[in-house]
Amino acid sequence: FDFNTFVYFDRANRNRRVSPDFYVALGVDTIAIRERHGYLIWEVGKPPDFVLEIASESTATYDCTGKRDLYIAIGVGEYWRYDPTGGEYYGAPLVGERLVDCEYEPLEVHTTADGDIWAHTPTLGIDIYWGGDRLRVLDPEQGRFIRDSSEMKAELSAVTTAYEAERAAYETERAARLTSEAALQAAENEVRRLQEELRRYRSE
Repeated sequence: FDFNTFVYFDRANRNRRVSPDFYVALGVDTIAIRERHGYLIWEVGKPPDFVLEIASESTATYDCTGKRDLYIAIGVGEYWRYDPTGGEYYGAPLVGERLVDCEYEPLEVHTTADGDIWAHTPTLGIDIYWGGDRLRVLDPEQGRFIRDSSEMKAELSAVTTAYEAERAAYETERAARLTSEAALQAAENEVRRLQEELRRYRSE
């Protein structure tokens, strides 16, 4: 998968290209794609399997018309559109379509009791949810949402905070132990000094 890189679809004219917001190509050499700095369909051997566009005021109309027609022409298997506004630009918060006989047919969209909108992508085998504030992905086999980058960062931050707290406690305990050991050593030295003075006094 990749974000905002060009997909080149005309070998004779490298200026003919499109930049999906997000796309997935299954079973391809991702390292080679990154080294080329783009996705060359004629070299990879197939178009992306899944494309997701994110609505904006400036691109929404083209996403639903010209870009949609282009994805049909180059053979993108699934085309999804996500509207963070809830449908102001696309008319719906989430739209998924699958290529059948050179035409896009809509994938079924569901609404949960809580008002979440979701649909299943057969290509990726996951459920895509829109909960009113962000897009989330559910693994149906695991029955749980896949963590996104913000959740992973929050988890990492929590683990780091816990680690730093444990380290600070350890350092405090270590410092206290060293202080205690130093005090004990000083006391032992003082006892030995007094014992030595007592021996000298007796010998005199």
